[in-house]
Amino acid sequence: PSAPLPSDETMAEAEAVPKGAAVLVAESLGQMGFADAELVQFVVERNGPDLDACVNDLATLNDEAGLRDLAEMGFTDAKLNAKLLIKNRGSVKNTVRDLLGELRAEM
Repeated sequence: PSAPLPSDETMAEAEAVPKGAAVLVAESLGQMGFADAELVQFVVERNGPDLDACVNDLATLNDEAGLRDLAEMGFTDAKLNAKLLIKNRGSVKNTVRDLLGELRAEM
């Protein structure tokens, strides 16, 4: 026996539930072309529902030179590199410091 389908009334009530501000910001970022869900979640957690701050953080990665430089230096975890570049406002130097600090902590 299959479960009954929700009624139109139940569906309308579910759609009427307001979405959280963070969800709306994440959806807006997706509509703007920021497709990496992990990075979108990272900037939303970092900035809260401040869409402009989230966009600015993600725009830091538009210049792929920083990510390329980190990869050439042997830092191959692209997601971690991206998150740390965002954290450090695009500063490769500060990102390398953070990466080296993590490496030291692992030893």
